Amino acid sequence: MNLSTLAGGLSVAVLLLCSGMPARHTHAAGVLKLQIMDRQTNEPVAARVVMIGPRGREVPVRRATAAGVGWAIDSQIDLEVPSGDFQFHLTRGPEYRIMTGNFQIDRTAEDTHTITLERFVDTQAEGWLCGDLFVDHKLRDLPLLMRAEDLDIIALATRSSDGKATAAEPPTDPIDCGSDTMQIATDNVIDRREGSGLLIVGGNPEIDSVDADSPSSLLFRAAMDDPDARFVVENPFAWDLPIWLASGRVAGFAVMGDFLQLDRSISRVTNGRPATEPEYDNPLGLGFWADDIYRHLLDAGFRIPPVAGSGSGNRAVKNPLGYNRVYVHAGDQPTPAAFWEGLWQGKSVVTNGPLLRPRLALQYPGHVFASYGDEPQVLQMDLQLGTRDPVEYLEVIYNGSVIYSARLEEFKDDKGIIPPFTFDRSGWVVARVVTGYEKHYRAAVSAPWYIEIPGKPRISRASVEFFIDWLQQREQMLRKKSPEYIRSVSPFVRAARQFWEERLAQATVD
Repeated sequence: MNLSTLAGGLSVAVLLLCSGMPARHTHAAGVLKLQIMDRQTNEPVAARVVMIGPRGREVPVRRATAAGVGWAIDSQIDLEVPSGDFQFHLTRGPEYRIMTGNFQIDRTAEDTHTITLERFVDTQAEGWLCGDLFVDHKLRDLPLLMRAEDLDIIALATRSSDGKATAAEPPTDPIDCGSDTMQIATDNVIDRREGSGLLIVGGNPEIDSVDADSPSSLLFRAAMDDPDARFVVENPFAWDLPIWLASGRVAGFAVMGDFLQLDRSISRVTNGRPATEPEYDNPLGLGFWADDIYRHLLDAGFRIPPVAGSGSGNRAVKNPLGYNRVYVHAGDQPTPAAFWEGLWQGKSVVTNGPLLRPRLALQYPGHVFASYGDEPQVLQMDLQLGTRDPVEYLEVIYNGSVIYSARLEEFKDDKGIIPPFTFDRSGWVVARVVTGYEKHYRAAVSAPWYIEIPGKPRISRASVEFFIDWLQQREQMLRKKSPEYIRSVSPFVRAARQFWEERLAQATVD
């Protein structure tokens, strides 16, 4: 049996794990005993493997757990496959180098092989925990899937908005994920009806359900007396988005969601406002469209942190757990409680690839830089970046305008030093890294830092009008609904219309 392996990380490197073996070698029994180890700790670890058979198609792995794309292995497994040439792809989340290789097996082949995974970034040692907020898996599979993806936190919806249980029923006993930093949060409600895409995190599990023929906005009324309920926009294109924003209850916005899938390119919105501009009509378009909606949200005066999730487990979504994830800085001794607190404070970065850890004037995202007068603030950004994909560009955005942009080579040539910025207006600042991946938008985006000049808030007229136009289109659609539906949704629409008219009157910039 011959097994050659390629390791990829921040810098591309080739590693021949069995360089002393002959080009073709066979043994005796039709089984490859595979063991997976962590190079730094020398401990066995779970990982996700994709096996490609002689016909170029993915083949199932018996006695392994389906992982959306590929199969989760709990540190070791006996691979029983038909005879022929096979390729494998082994990974463990974005902080490990990807290992790929090939082997030949026949009906009498048997061998034991150990693959050593190398971590090239350890974000937890730096105080970061990572989470996936949109998960549909059955509860019994999740601890292994989380370990295989090196994922700390997930939000599992156990009930839909109409009161019905999802595939993941609430646990009857405490869940042991194997680590004090890991947690499966289960007190969550999901609403994915037409025009919707809301996740309620951490609310009262007895929150009133909403009839299937009722508007999504009734969920805000149902949770009116539940201060712990956090409303997260899972679908950034949802037709009801302007109504939700007007409620003042939105706590998170999915810049990265199940419209970004590892195994396919999706270029059309199926449940929400489509992107009509030509620049969005390409495999990367939906990612940029979601990002632009988020920028309009910030420019309209909202301070809502970005979130991310994979949708893994949904039959329509073939994503591994944690493909889209949010990293939260949770302090020197990170805990799940610190993760959730930091998430809602916006101490975060969302990513489906690059590992971006930025600070502005030594402060993590979410920080508010308040001036005591009209004096501008001069602040410098520092960041750490690890990536397995070629980086197209790194940029810093201030109130929607790019104030710094560099190719990765330029950033390296400058020894990773970004020049100081002068901030003389209220607003927001984000850092973003976009890769050269061509199948879909693969990037990392920080939550904003905020700049406050006393008495001079930033509200963009153009961004407010963006959401007013969205609301007007939604109203046209609602006119086709039944009289009962129109009566139930009308109070929310009127309140939203009034909110956006008032916000437009408060605009401070064009």
